[in-house]
Amino acid sequence: MKIVLAQCNFTVGDFVGNCQKIAAIYRQHAATTDAVVFSELALSGYYPSDLLTQPEFLSRQDQALNQLMQQTTGQRAALITGFIDRNLGAGKPLHNALCVLHDGALVYRYHKRLLPTYNIFDEARHFEPGTLPGVLTLAGSRIGLAICEDLWNDEADLEYDDVPIKELSDAGIAMVLSINASPSNLGKYRERLARFQSTAARHQIAILSLNQVGGNDEIVFDGSSFYIDREGKLKAELAAFESDSARFEFDRDLNLVCFARDENAKNPTFAAAPSTV
Repeated sequence: MKIVLAQCNFTVGDFVGNCQKIAAIYRQHAATTDAVVFSELALSGYYPSDLLTQPEFLSRQDQALNQLMQQTTGQRAALITGFIDRNLGAGKPLHNALCVLHDGALVYRYHKRLLPTYNIFDEARHFEPGTLPGVLTLAGSRIGLAICEDLWNDEADLEYDDVPIKELSDAGIAMVLSINASPSNLGKYRERLARFQSTAARHQIAILSLNQVGGNDEIVFDGSSFYIDREGKLKAELAAFESDSARFEFDRDLNLVCFARDENAKNPTFAAAPSTV
């Protein structure tokens, strides 16, 4: 299984620019990999706050999502990205979500289960939490899915009733792919890495974590995406505070066998892409 993590700088509300960036990177890898992955709320940028209450904001996202869906038609690779999904049930009207686009269709969606409301976060104001674990079959292998806060809650330091990483481990999942918009502060990188290493070792589940880079208003994202194996060892890492991308190749048991950084990722040029959103 081959996965490309695209660590990008997205802008809140810039659906044209965000869509172009995602489409251009996806096209570079669409024929040679199984999935190209982008970060939490990549289409809208993080965090859109009360823009989420405006119907026009959501309709512009839908247009961008449809354009990205079309990009996947006839391609080998799935496109995995964070987006805003509508809640068709009771509760808040929206979900912080992940979608899998493949061959012109939206084939899978996962709703973030743990919604932070501390520090700079107020996700429960707009989003309804998901209730089901994320499990995706990709290139014949079952992997878990998570969105940022979903992996920060663990039995060693419970802040929520649900523990998504434990559910995935109990289900026999060997690796979880997490998309994130995890802000930076002094010491945050070390805290994040230590916490995920401990969690991976405790549950014997590898973690492939993609974080956003750049800044929106007062929020700064440090990137520093990584892969931690089932023993809790850091095996691969992307750049800090820079756009970056890398290809990860796994064997059938989901052990990392190849890691290759994209030398052009730090200074990317984005070819023209659909811009009608």
